[in-house]
Amino acid sequence: MSIVTSWRDSPTHSRTARWLAAGLGLVVAATLLAATPAQAYVRQTTTACPGGIQFSGGSVRVVLHYGGIGGGLLEPLLAEAAMLRVHPQFNRAGGTTAEISSITTDPSALTYQTWYGDLTPTIHVGFVSSLPNGYIMSTDPGPRTNCLYNEAHIAILNNDVWSWDYATPKLDGGFYYDEDRFHGTETYFEPSYLHELIHAFGLVHPGNAYSFLNYNRHPWTRDTTTNFDQVTPLPDDVRALRAIYPGTSTRAEVGLFNTWFTPAPAGSAVGTPATQDRLCSPSLGTAFSASLFGGVCGTGGPNSGSTTVCANDRLRVRFAFVNYSTSDVDLTARLWLSTDDVLQTGTDVASADTYAYPGITTNANRVGESFTIPSLTGFTSGTPVYVIMQIEGTTTTGTAVSDWRPLYGQVTVC
Repeated sequence: MSIVTSWRDSPTHSRTARWLAAGLGLVVAATLLAATPAQAYVRQTTTACPGGIQFSGGSVRVVLHYGGIGGGLLEPLLAEAAMLRVHPQFNRAGGTTAEISSITTDPSALTYQTWYGDLTPTIHVGFVSSLPNGYIMSTDPGPRTNCLYNEAHIAILNNDVWSWDYATPKLDGGFYYDEDRFHGTETYFEPSYLHELIHAFGLVHPGNAYSFLNYNRHPWTRDTTTNFDQVTPLPDDVRALRAIYPGTSTRAEVGLFNTWFTPAPAGSAVGTPATQDRLCSPSLGTAFSASLFGGVCGTGGPNSGSTTVCANDRLRVRFAFVNYSTSDVDLTARLWLSTDDVLQTGTDVASADTYAYPGITTNANRVGESFTIPSLTGFTSGTPVYVIMQIEGTTTTGTAVSDWRPLYGQVTVC
């Protein structure tokens, strides 16, 4: 039985000519409005292996077959460079032996679903001219012995029939917090590749979790070392890798995002993906909007949905925070107003109120909070301002963690 897990996309994107911070304030004990179930990840199974199938070991090599890749002469180098940006992010999972140990290139074309007979865990990645059912990438584990396999294939539509962008939002002049899988008529390679890479390690779409295996909007993150955009597995994916390929390494890290998911419809078949999208933009209002996504977060009252803010107004925001750590964390969220999209605690202005989230496990949480607009004497009336959320705290092992991200949209000073 062949288990195929794939990334589906719209055919309209055909190939084109492309190449706390510190500060004292009121701390409010917040109620988490939504959280990922304790074990939402879903393993790939077969009739003979109802408990799941997986690589025989967590250390996996990758072979890039660039025969038939199509496009220009640089396409093999661009594809390899993109994969080399994804692999280190995958390898940061922590608490697991799952890792990409190496990447080698092969000038031959991928013999998709015709197996190479690898004796050690290997993913063969290559390009094909067509895939069924509108798929643009497809992953298939190879022959299994005792529910273990040593080979998986990731097939990718080639550059003559699909428009792959091997860059990142920053390299394209964009912004990591306002991009997903597309750049114009092209599809970013890295998010789709990471999605398939997680499939290759034995997982299918969870359907009810914040995961990189969902469809639609995949978030980008900052790389604080090089300041380039990266894609990285979300906590549900990390928790799965830790469960399937347990290891002893540790990690202390949190993340902040402005996307969330809509679960697969009730009664859907196992492996039906959830969909992810951007959360609403900050705004005024006496209540939160019914929809989590798009539009503005606030509704009701004389300033319903207004994005023009004055001191002492209550601004409603939605955001997601995640714990990647191998231990629990106690977190505090704070809102900042900034004239640019970079948090600078020495010059940006913070709301006095903060929200506390104690005892957060390796998990993803979506919240909606309202913050008091601070004094705006340092801002010019009519100036558009970025709303930046920050989380910071400490793991139970005593390591400080923090992250920040601009929310979608801007507000204007009254």
